[in-house]
Amino acid sequence: MALRAGLAEILAFGIEARFALHERGAAAIAAAWSALALRPVPTRKQNAAHTLSALYFPSGVDASLVTRIAERGVYVAGGFTRDSRAVLPCRPHGLRLTRADMLMRTIEAIGGALESSGHAVDTERAIRRCSPRSRRRPSDGRLEARERAVALGGSHPDWKPEFDRPDGWGRLVASIYAEYDEALVLIDPLCPLAAGDAERFWRKLDEDVARLARPLLVLVGSVDHGRSADAVAARYLALGRPVRVVGDAHIRDNVSCTLNATFEEVALPAGLHAAPVPGMSPGERAFFLDPWRAAVFADAVIGSGDGRVRVAPPSWGVKTPEGRDLYDRAFRPALSSVAAMRPEILLPSHGEPILNGGTAARSRPDRSPWGQ
Repeated sequence: MALRAGLAEILAFGIEARFALHERGAAAIAAAWSALALRPVPTRKQNAAHTLSALYFPSGVDASLVTRIAERGVYVAGGFTRDSRAVLPCRPHGLRLTRADMLMRTIEAIGGALESSGHAVDTERAIRRCSPRSRRRPSDGRLEARERAVALGGSHPDWKPEFDRPDGWGRLVASIYAEYDEALVLIDPLCPLAAGDAERFWRKLDEDVARLARPLLVLVGSVDHGRSADAVAARYLALGRPVRVVGDAHIRDNVSCTLNATFEEVALPAGLHAAPVPGMSPGERAFFLDPWRAAVFADAVIGSGDGRVRVAPPSWGVKTPEGRDLYDRAFRPALSSVAAMRPEILLPSHGEPILNGGTAARSRPDRSPWGQ
């Protein structure tokens, strides 16, 4: 089973993307070691492995450092040099440990152990050097594709004036762009209608796809959110880029775009979670983006303004007695599981986003649904 899971991760984005991921992880953690004043054993960069670090102990620090690191939950081996003064972290940037949270955990453990050994280091600086994106936040919704995670706004092509009612939805909807080490991720992408905005949208996206040279992963949040997924896939497949459009298995035959795979069939980038939200339209998912502490919603949550959100009403779900029963039983518990992740940023497709204080906004489960 472990072999199957590992191969699925590699094949999801391709072996070349996996090699590139290891190379970026090695460069990032090398910057952290430099910030901690840890000298690598290899004297030439080309002789250093991408998935293993070999580091000399700082002057004045003895082999008890290995034990101090282990006490912090990270295990390393003593070195094999003549005086045993090298530390070899257990592949902190190889295999699944390319995850940003595990890289941070490794750096924190080694930095803390050095400090407890009486060696002055700046662990926070090392963490920042390793992963600048951990300090980045989504923008305010403008059509910009420059930050690591960005909320994009656009007019929905199927919107009608009669939808703008108390329990309806407005014309302007959002989609999400996020850069992960394994892939460039687009959630419910929607190309703007206006020619000028559309040209700008594609130009910015083209620039970022070329800059990152990573596979594209398009995630579809519900059966009604096929939007521009096919257009994105067609454009970049024609340019020779790896693209996968992924959605819930239950919507494969009914969504307006073509799904290449389902959430059950692919391994998402580390730090990206897709949580089912039963009781809404088929295939509803909420996404949680670890690096930005951000929760993304298709239709389940609506931004109501003034730093508040409302849950979707039953009328947005499946309009059958069974659908209403599922809404009553499972909808709010599913949202509570997302709230338990303590998001600081809430990015609903409909309504105003909350760019800070998201945990407090989602902690009001007694608020009536949207339009009621």
